Amino acid sequence: FVFDTPTEISNKGRYALHFDAALLAKYLKETARERGITFIDAILEDVILSENEHISELRLSTGQIIAPKFVFDCSGFRRLIIGNKLKAEWVSYTDLLKTNKALPFFMPHNNDTRPVTTAIAMKHGWVWQIPVQDRYGCGYVFDRTKVTVEEAKKEVEDYFGISIACPKTFDYSPGGYKTPLVNNCLALGLAHSFLEPMEATSIMNTIVMLDYFLQNDGLNCNLTVFKNEFNERVARWTDEFRDFIALHYKTDRKDTLFWEEVSSIPIP
Repeated sequence: FVFDTPTEISNKGRYALHFDAALLAKYLKETARERGITFIDAILEDVILSENEHISELRLSTGQIIAPKFVFDCSGFRRLIIGNKLKAEWVSYTDLLKTNKALPFFMPHNNDTRPVTTAIAMKHGWVWQIPVQDRYGCGYVFDRTKVTVEEAKKEVEDYFGISIACPKTFDYSPGGYKTPLVNNCLALGLAHSFLEPMEATSIMNTIVMLDYFLQNDGLNCNLTVFKNEFNERVARWTDEFRDFIALHYKTDRKDTLFWEEVSSIPIP
């Protein structure tokens, strides 16, 4: 969607979007280039901190040394700066959220689809099924202590009656950093936190964080009071997303060890 009027902009929250992540990334990259953004394809080899713990240099595999004014850590699950270098405190949510592995896969469709995300409760977690233009994007989210990847794959194939290809899986630990904004660095997206794929809260949290940061001129604001307020707000938002997701599992289902466990977890 492109919003051209104030009314459309104010109402944009009424829309939910299904998108092909690879195509969206390509579109955003092209748009960024048109706006003068420079892309450097290199590996981050080292992060140099000044005496006051600000990032003073980014050293790349190409030999380049960048002296940044501000850095957004978007390094995903690797969390190269916020965790590895700045040593921010990690807050675990594993006491409330029990899924910790995802098995993505694709399914064909015949264009006779409803524009909704389907969430299907399985024996050890749940499956998402999202229609895009030429296929379904799907994935089984489960507790890897209760079922193997091979068993999860067979459960999906038996449920849908098809054979699926799973090029990769990924592990995660629900939680996030207590202070995503540290000195001249802000961790966004997976670098900041991840709860689980339910309801796309990671994308929403990223948008809310970035909007609040930019609206308050965070790039140029070095006040400690702002950084503390920002981190406190983000921690509260992330806790609220955590509780929202946990509520999805409050059911009477107890036919497997997974559902027996998650349905008995008290909500904060």
